[in-house]
Amino acid sequence: MKILVVDDSMLCRKMVIKHLQEVLPQAKFFTAANGKEGYRLFQEKAPDFMIIDLLMPEMTGLELLQQVKQDSAETKVIILSADVQKITQQEAIKLGALKFLTKPFTQSQAEEIAALFSNKGE
Repeated sequence: MKILVVDDSMLCRKMVIKHLQEVLPQAKFFTAANGKEGYRLFQEKAPDFMIIDLLMPEMTGLELLQQVKQDSAETKVIILSADVQKITQQEAIKLGALKFLTKPFTQSQAEEIAALFSNKGE
């Protein structure tokens, strides 16, 4: 399983990977520091799963989500953001996000993500 983490905060990227490695040890991780770099890696690596921040330079998380879903509807995307506005969460889900999680990323959120995979037989 390939997971791409796209967030402009290096600390957040490291925290997400740390927690996910504990529950998905077989996963291979890739990271990007902005939306444009994330889209390039999405095209190169064809990840099974993406975790995307909303507020990033060069391409926002919603723009990246929309582009990813146009290219590959089956790619699973979770939005991870400090933005807790309902309208933003609804927009992300409408664009195809599987789930909207709020920062900071926790071990229980990592377990929730792992459960999504086990429920779908992955």
